[in-house]
Amino acid sequence: MLKSNAMRNIVITLILFSAFSCDEKPKEVVSVEDQPYLLASRQYCEKAEAALKAWAEGDFESWASYFTDEVEFNYPRGPRDSPFQTDTLEIMEEAAWYKNWFKVREITEVAFNPISSIAFLATEENPFYANSGVFVISITSMEISIYGAPVKAGTCYIHHFNEDGLIDQHYFIQDIQNQMDALNY
Repeated sequence: MLKSNAMRNIVITLILFSAFSCDEKPKEVVSVEDQPYLLASRQYCEKAEAALKAWAEGDFESWASYFTDEVEFNYPRGPRDSPFQTDTLEIMEEAAWYKNWFKVREITEVAFNPISSIAFLATEENPFYANSGVFVISITSMEISIYGAPVKAGTCYIHHFNEDGLIDQHYFIQDIQNQMDALNY
């Protein structure tokens, strides 16, 4: 469930943008004067997508380079009814955890197909999740092999960037029931 009309509008905009190639020039200009958020530079989308691709390739050192030393992670930790968990973690410890997770779960393939992202700027007057600054919302279909079992899941990532252009907040939204089934939970 979306937490606000602003989130709903951003997701709808992202879905509309995903229908067009990133290389296409816009056919018309849309006024954003009355909108609470402004579009941010595409460079933030490129950074968020590069981080996701590095994670999918199991290159956790490269993945970690897109983040601050300490990152707030928000993600589901169990089946559908489980609450979200928020942790502030050292990025290199999280990278080591994922590296071990890939090994223990016999992760052989991970792919995001395709990744559609939009970057926007939230101001202090119109914060997003109580924060101002640049956010990137990325929607993708994740395909992963866990213990040899193929798992597909629609996935949404929301990344908040600090003033140095690094990710300091990572929101992961996914119905992870397919993963729980593959892991026999």
